[in-house]
Amino acid sequence: CGENWLRNFMEALSTEHRSLVKVEKSNQTFTFGDGKTVVSSRKLTLPCWMGGIKGEMCTDVVDCNIPLLLSRKSMKATGMILNFKKDEISVGGRAIKLKITKSGHLALPISL
Repeated sequence: CGENWLRNFMEALSTEHRSLVKVEKSNQTFTFGDGKTVVSSRKLTLPCWMGGIKGEMCTDVVDCNIPLLLSRKSMKATGMILNFKKDEISVGGRAIKLKITKSGHLALPISL
């Protein structure tokens, strides 16, 4: 995720949930759609709720204006099933309706 997305997410967390955030060193390299390479400054484990299920998500933080992006590898590891016809995903047998951004990308609602 980008620094701006992370700042907004952290501000929305309660003090209790903010204390659950774990920070690690990281210098992972990423290449996005524009072809530019960026290196992460750190890796965080964040509390989250998707479809009413409490969990954690790990993200590297980069100095770019991007939202939290889920990799295909991480979606596969959690057993997510993507249904394009219904614009939803299934996780643990629970269907979660996806939002569609102005640019046409699918967005997964994350509750705090």
